Amino acid sequence: MTDATVGLPIAFIAGAASFLSPCVLPLLPGYLSYMSGMSLEMVREGRAPARRLLGPTLLFVAGFSTIFVALGTSASLAGSLLRDHQLLLTRIAGVLVILMGLAFMGLIPLPFLYREKRLDMRRGRTYAGNYLMGLSFGLGWTPCIGPTLGATLVIASQADRVGEGALLLLVYSLGLGIPFVLSALGVSRLTGALTFFRRHQQAILRVSGGLLVGFGLLLFFNRVYVISAWIQRGMDAAGLEELIGI
Repeated sequence: MTDATVGLPIAFIAGAASFLSPCVLPLLPGYLSYMSGMSLEMVREGRAPARRLLGPTLLFVAGFSTIFVALGTSASLAGSLLRDHQLLLTRIAGVLVILMGLAFMGLIPLPFLYREKRLDMRRGRTYAGNYLMGLSFGLGWTPCIGPTLGATLVIASQADRVGEGALLLLVYSLGLGIPFVLSALGVSRLTGALTFFRRHQQAILRVSGGLLVGFGLLLFFNRVYVISAWIQRGMDAAGLEELIGI
């Protein structure tokens, strides 16, 4: 089990934490309104039908997933070209993940991770426009996604194979994208969910950042195999090896 594979749960949590960040969650009704062409009031009040929201949301998620998977592939490819310096690169990666975790917790400022480039997507109400809007979202890296996305890319650079890096960023995209889809399906309960997550936002971000810091420490000390061994023991205890044919 490689470092990148062990990082899959971390990648998913990082994606979900990105969704809960201050620059994504509060803008969710606006995203849904713009993509579907329905009024912001209808979305906020839960009067927007899910069938009008689901298709555009799926295309939007597909758009930013395309960008993130391409970035993951590039990161793992770059890492594979520098494999002769694996130990040094692993320690550098550990430091970077720790710094990004601390930034996500709000403990240190890393301004370069919060820069964004917004593209004006006037065609967001067409199917092609919704996909392009997702591409724009992925390229722009809206604020607060930078630390978690950056940490996931650093982990992807440690992958043994290019496909593992792409998988890591696909899982990250799922962590970010599934809440978008669930919001579209359960739009009538959107207001209550937003209130709950805003109330607990700081705690969620600190826990997510703490997980990144912990994983970064394991990377720095080259101890990620500890997680692999723990997972392996759990599978042995549950008899999952025979079940899944390992």
